[in-house]
Amino acid sequence: MEGTQWLKLGVILAVVLGSLYILMPTVVLVVEGPQVMLSKEVGDVKQVHKKKAPDTKLTFDPADPDKADVTAGALEKRLAAAKIPIERVHLVNDTQIEVILAPGGRKDKVEALAGATYANTLWSFDSVFPSIPGKPPTDADFAKMAGMPLPPSAVPLTGSVASAQSIGNTLNATLKGGDVALPAKLVVAVDGVARGVATANAATPATDDYTIAPLVPTGNDVGKAATELEAALSGPLPTTLTEVKAGAQNPADLPTAPVTAAAPSVFPAWFIGLLPDTPMPLGLDLQGGIDLTLQVELDEAILSQATRDAQTIKDQATRDGIAIDSARRAQSEPLVQVATAAPLGDLQSWMAKKLPTYEYQGTDTVDDKPVYTFRMRDTEQQHIADSATDQILDTLRKRIDATGVKEPSIVKKGTGRINVQLPGMVDLQSAIDAIGTTAVLEFRLVDEDFDDAKLDQMLKAAKDALPEDQYNDDDTVNRWLHQTNRLADDRLVLWEYEDKNDDHVRTHPIPLKDEVILTGNDIDAADVGRDANDQPDVTMEFKSRGAQVFCTVTGENVKKRFAIILDNEIQSAPTIDERICGGRAQIRMGQSMDALNEAHTLALVLRTGSLNAPVSVGEVRTVGATLGKDAIHNGAIGTAIGSTLVFLYMLMWYRRSGFVANVALTINVVMVMAILAMFGATLTLPGICGIALTVGMAVDANIIVYERIREELKLGMNARKAVDVGFERAFSAIADANVAHAIAAVVLYSYGSGPIKGFAVTLLIGIITTLFTALFVSKTLMEVLTRNSTTKLSI
Repeated sequence: MEGTQWLKLGVILAVVLGSLYILMPTVVLVVEGPQVMLSKEVGDVKQVHKKKAPDTKLTFDPADPDKADVTAGALEKRLAAAKIPIERVHLVNDTQIEVILAPGGRKDKVEALAGATYANTLWSFDSVFPSIPGKPPTDADFAKMAGMPLPPSAVPLTGSVASAQSIGNTLNATLKGGDVALPAKLVVAVDGVARGVATANAATPATDDYTIAPLVPTGNDVGKAATELEAALSGPLPTTLTEVKAGAQNPADLPTAPVTAAAPSVFPAWFIGLLPDTPMPLGLDLQGGIDLTLQVELDEAILSQATRDAQTIKDQATRDGIAIDSARRAQSEPLVQVATAAPLGDLQSWMAKKLPTYEYQGTDTVDDKPVYTFRMRDTEQQHIADSATDQILDTLRKRIDATGVKEPSIVKKGTGRINVQLPGMVDLQSAIDAIGTTAVLEFRLVDEDFDDAKLDQMLKAAKDALPEDQYNDDDTVNRWLHQTNRLADDRLVLWEYEDKNDDHVRTHPIPLKDEVILTGNDIDAADVGRDANDQPDVTMEFKSRGAQVFCTVTGENVKKRFAIILDNEIQSAPTIDERICGGRAQIRMGQSMDALNEAHTLALVLRTGSLNAPVSVGEVRTVGATLGKDAIHNGAIGTAIGSTLVFLYMLMWYRRSGFVANVALTINVVMVMAILAMFGATLTLPGICGIALTVGMAVDANIIVYERIREELKLGMNARKAVDVGFERAFSAIADANVAHAIAAVVLYSYGSGPIKGFAVTLLIGIITTLFTALFVSKTLMEVLTRNSTTKLSI
């Protein structure tokens, strides 16, 4: 053979041996099986921040949807009469009625009021309280009848209570008796139970103006009973209501993957030590991993923006010389309430220039002062909802890339939903901690002049007034303190927390100035370190602006405390000993069992940015390695069967030349796998499909060449010349076909995601290897077969 042919064969041999060497770690991985998944129940997963906001929403289904609107109004009137603190009652989905509680509102009372019939009737006083001659009913008689069913002797009267309003311990009421004059004294019953005694206010019994004294058991609060009776006399609702219970799936009920024991290694350690570090990562469908579906709380994203806008209004107004007493976001609504003595017209003009995304909605009076309400425009709410999902998608990609997970899939899945697939991820806890932590970092100054005794009294009053779940929520406590004027608008109270017996509990309240000095956006870098006591902490480096602000603030507040707040929890409140201008700060992680892991998670989320809205885990699937082994096994069988059929066809149809094509085809597949492994690409089932398509393209290229060679042989050309001409004339057809495939692959890669990208990458690599094997390997081997001019070619 000629020297050039030996050189070409050497190149082919080097490519084959190099590819096999690169693929050996992947062979070890496949033979030993993917890493075993650690199966965990989702219910056992703990968040770094486990606080749960109180459930302040109740939803009701009206029996008659056509009366939903008027029923919502009647229910709101009933709740207001009962003095239940509510933010609003409104329609959702056109028919359902939603009640949003204010701080201090109790769900059980709302449920009771919404389910009560409250049909009021009037009864003869003498038939309910039969008098003994000379002895009218005593207070004991009234107390005994309070809340009791009417006696069988009771005589009904025509009429009912039209309206009632409590004033002190009694109610002013309007009664309607139809065509029959009502007596001067009668008993009012609600749902068949005696609730009050009505007495006419005028001398003439025919009047409809009455005073109702509630029937109260001995020792009960008469004023409270009057308030409850007012709600009961608000009348029946236009239609009955059925509460809609939350339908979210309990994470503890989600299926879990079985625990599989790892098999012993079949390869000696010395052999594995000689192999390169090029194991081909397997996708979720092959090696198992974690599949999460996350729900972005879009409402919270909108409310968070409204909160930031309220702070912006305060700061900007101060700079522009407008006297604004306070600017606060309303609970559960994108409303900004501005208290100011400035004329409404001037305020509207200023808002239109500084914050045009809000429109004026109305004016309320609080403590004889006007409070102007501005509502975020619907277009802005939609923009925030759309951008929130995109921002969280980008942030999650950064966080997951920082964990080292190979080829994760992070894609949108409908409105406000994100699907995350983490191939090979075995620690479910770490995955959810990194993904689910909002990580909103703030720096505020501690109010050193706040009276500790006053703080204790405020919190005791809040504990007595609020339901337990609301009192355990810091935001709700602060809103209640502000609404009851116990806490100034420019102050707030936050707590330090620690883990005790698997519970995340408050330890110490600290009064703060309601001004954010720095945020997580001012952080440039964050790393885990150790403090003087060898406890883990997170060291942060500020950006240039943040470093300047930090330097100025610490210089102006020496010997005062500076609170570091993460997700509304005070991580630490160190005393400023001196001016700090180095642009660095530390967050102490405490002495919990998971302090080091929490430090790593915190450093990760600070480096990659905070989420602008909370995300909740809607669904978790742990795909076990057993499923991956089955997929590999079935894929291997399918590949073997398909390859065998192709090889047999090529041998039967092209005989010895078909053997050459089969050798080139085998080299092609080995090269594709080696390139994927060398560049760390992830092998998935769609990738295997791309390899199968590569086989088809490679076979097609050989068939085109062989058919051209056959044509030249039929024209009487010798074998050597026919091979040269056949490859030369088939080149354009092979190139055109592969360029067309490459265009399709580029489009799939550009606009696809996850598995589609994996398929496209494999296809692009297959196109390159197909051109190499068809135009170099096959041609070299055919030249070796026809190296003599007298050789007869079997084709």
